[in-house]
Amino acid sequence: MIHTRICDLLGIRHPIVLGGMGTATTAPLVAAVSNAGGFGTLGTSAFNAATLETEIASIRERTDKPFGVNHLLLQIQEDMFAVTLRARPRVAAFAWARKHQNLRDYFQRAHDAGCTVMYMAGEVPEAVRAAEAGADVLVAQGTEAGGHVGVDGVAPAPMMVKALAPLAVLSAGGIADGRGLAGSRSRRGRRLARHALHGNAGGTDPCEFQTSDR
Repeated sequence: MIHTRICDLLGIRHPIVLGGMGTATTAPLVAAVSNAGGFGTLGTSAFNAATLETEIASIRERTDKPFGVNHLLLQIQEDMFAVTLRARPRVAAFAWARKHQNLRDYFQRAHDAGCTVMYMAGEVPEAVRAAEAGADVLVAQGTEAGGHVGVDGVAPAPMMVKALAPLAVLSAGGIADGRGLAGSRSRRGRRLARHALHGNAGGTDPCEFQTSDR
């Protein structure tokens, strides 16, 4: 069994994180990943404040293991973020910030609620911006993860590892099976990822996994 620093940071057995995709994550899936020893993350873009509160409660009915809640900052709603802060999940995850958005304010409020802060970035400058604002974990995601963020190929992960050390960096994108995960480990060095393709040619699994071996 692979045990890494991210396992200790998130309180999990296996260094695998379910990406919080807004319309592809539900309470049963999040709880199943956490119960299996990974880290389940709930996306929020398919909910409003009331339904988000209900979904988080449903996760807690299904598992006593750690989980996270993910917000897309470009469309974040204060009442929904307040639900997350009141729920105090192990991780408050964020992605897709606007250029001049104040990351530090969101991250500090999450920290004040007792959450670890995770941020997904597609390029090194955005990752550095998040790290400087107080993120605890960065997720490197390139265009292979749905074709909508970052730079081409696997480049973001090793570049972010170098730029952000000693912060933990998870890598996501374009990996759909165990062989792909093994290849990712050999290519990306000390930190790596698994991403079950969603919406791409050749991919069928409607969820995203991220992992690290450090």
